[in-house]
Amino acid sequence: MKKAVLASCVTGAVLFTAACGAESDDGLTVEEILTQSEEAMEELSSYSMDMEMLQEMSMDDDTMDINMTSEAQVLMDPLVLYQHASMDMMGMPFSYDSYFSEEHGFFMEDPMSGEWLKLPDEFTDEMMAMADIQTSPEDQFDIFRENLEEVDVETDEEEDRYIVTIKGDGVDNEAMKEQLMGFMDGDMGQLMGDALDSMEIHSYEYEIFIDRDTFYTTEANVFMDMTMDDGVNETAMKQTTHMLFGGFNEYDDLEVPANVIENAEEISESDMMGGL
Repeated sequence: MKKAVLASCVTGAVLFTAACGAESDDGLTVEEILTQSEEAMEELSSYSMDMEMLQEMSMDDDTMDINMTSEAQVLMDPLVLYQHASMDMMGMPFSYDSYFSEEHGFFMEDPMSGEWLKLPDEFTDEMMAMADIQTSPEDQFDIFRENLEEVDVETDEEEDRYIVTIKGDGVDNEAMKEQLMGFMDGDMGQLMGDALDSMEIHSYEYEIFIDRDTFYTTEANVFMDMTMDDGVNETAMKQTTHMLFGGFNEYDDLEVPANVIENAEEISESDMMGGL
């Protein structure tokens, strides 16, 4: 199921709450609302997403904030993604564009030189595998089941939408690692595995806004409080993400520009790992 690469990640993330009996004012359960929303999003031919993310990191007496904003357009079938991202790390701003195409692969602009890079084919395989795991969202999010604190749904009559919230006090890191390692291999899989070994999520909160008429997911807020410990230093991190979805079925000709495909420099997975 390649169609819901981004939006289904939001709605699917809480489908496991089916066992919880929360209902909206019009009698729909959380399970029914989220199931209908996922089905509606899967039927889209395209959509856009604006995202703003803030990471607050602290280690000993040092603190660092990272701000990232992005604007993306997604064509579902065949899968094509364009994204413009801007970041500010410790007062040093930069921005870059990227394209992902099921047919042509993954391309990223070097924010320093402006040159285009073609990422290894493994990234294409992993991107497609990430889309395919949406076929079983309940299995995907089993890692949350034992740590739920609150699941609720509210009917916003003024905006004519549902607001689904879920809060928890941690996740099963080993289960998360097994899932991610299942669709990542090579150096990138090892890198992700090492990162997960050092990470502990203490609490999380999802807030998802769903249109009552179309059942499209239109907005989402995600908060996570976590620590990362590499054996030498422990870093505390709080991450807040706000996403807006729109442009439903408005794009029909999204593609990777020919000059990007022709001029991009191909790099290997080892080149990327060396840069990290």
